[in-house]
Amino acid sequence: MSLFAAFLLPFMADAQTSPQKLVSGYVTDSEGEPMIGATVLVAGTSNGTTTDADGFYQIRCSTGNVLEYSFISYETVRKTVGASDKIDVMLETDAFAMDELVVIAYGTTTRKSAVGAVDQIRSATLTERSVANVTQALQGSSPSIVIQQRSFNPNGESTNINIRGIGTMNDNSPLIVIDGLVADNGAFNSLNPQDIQSISVLKDAGSAAIYGSRSANGVLLVTTKKGRKSQAPTVQFNAMVGVQDPKVLYTPVDSYVNATLQNVRLANGGEAPKFTPEQIRDLYNHGNGTYFLDEILRPALQQNYNASVSGGGQNSTYMVSAGYYDQQSNFVGPKLGIKRYNLRANVTTEYKKFKFTGLLSYRRSESTTSMGQGNAIADASRVPNYYYYKQYDEATGKYLLNDILGQFNSLG
Repeated sequence: MSLFAAFLLPFMADAQTSPQKLVSGYVTDSEGEPMIGATVLVAGTSNGTTTDADGFYQIRCSTGNVLEYSFISYETVRKTVGASDKIDVMLETDAFAMDELVVIAYGTTTRKSAVGAVDQIRSATLTERSVANVTQALQGSSPSIVIQQRSFNPNGESTNINIRGIGTMNDNSPLIVIDGLVADNGAFNSLNPQDIQSISVLKDAGSAAIYGSRSANGVLLVTTKKGRKSQAPTVQFNAMVGVQDPKVLYTPVDSYVNATLQNVRLANGGEAPKFTPEQIRDLYNHGNGTYFLDEILRPALQQNYNASVSGGGQNSTYMVSAGYYDQQSNFVGPKLGIKRYNLRANVTTEYKKFKFTGLLSYRRSESTTSMGQGNAIADASRVPNYYYYKQYDEATGKYLLNDILGQFNSLG
């Protein structure tokens, strides 16, 4: 045997006893969310990789090697490679790493500076609420978002979204980006809240600069749920059934008190009283009549059903979901309410250096409303509860007006 062969023999034998293998797994945070861009490194070497958008990684190493998992502002975790070729890791937040750099748009800043500029709303915040749309689910979820309902309809989807408040007379709505695609409020509300993974709120120019002048009012970055690589098909189903009961926080004064106050108002203006003492006494003896606001509102049944299938292979992932939402109207009336059908599919496939993504979204909405319901609450609430005021005459089948309601009948 030559001297050169004798010199290589020990190294060849060691390589045979410790062959390399492909180790894979997922890196998540303490809430189970995937860590995108986390570093996985074989300790003591330059052999490393990073996790993809699903928190998935693959790395070649030998049994006995130590893998180091790290991410900015998270504690580093070390795992020794054993017989298994699958290692999942959860990273905990490092409370002492708030001065580390984080990337925002075109540059970097410290994490403690970015906390006030970027908020993140997790999927659990949205899915725990039984609401009609995503906008309603965002109410109260972040101190940076102000949402105002623009109609008296309890089931209405007409809302304003503001991140920095109202600065001009023009549209102050934020830029909405769903899975990298710019969308409008209609597309935003067409999403099924159960399909959303997270929503990031970019509040300042530094974090939203990449979107240019369109981000002047802030940005909402929406990420929908996807499957994971090397995951067996996972089926999820959830259902919510409840009753939405509109609570009116004020009640009318007694009918005879109302009549008395009417006379006081007129007397203060130097006018003749409207009610005589006999009429006020008559109202006292008959008691209160039906309050019109109580007559037009009712508790309404609400149903929400969602099912999804997700998974993936070595180079592809998929997630298919379907949802059904049924909200009866809080206004009395036949077949009033909202029904929504959602179907969504997220499919990704990787081939060498290329990654192909397919997004499919379908929504069918059936909303049945009545004319004039925007003013119905205002009209009904301003009518005194005198016993002789009625909205409907059962004998004639007609809707009635009075000296207060001279144009519209709220029940009709």
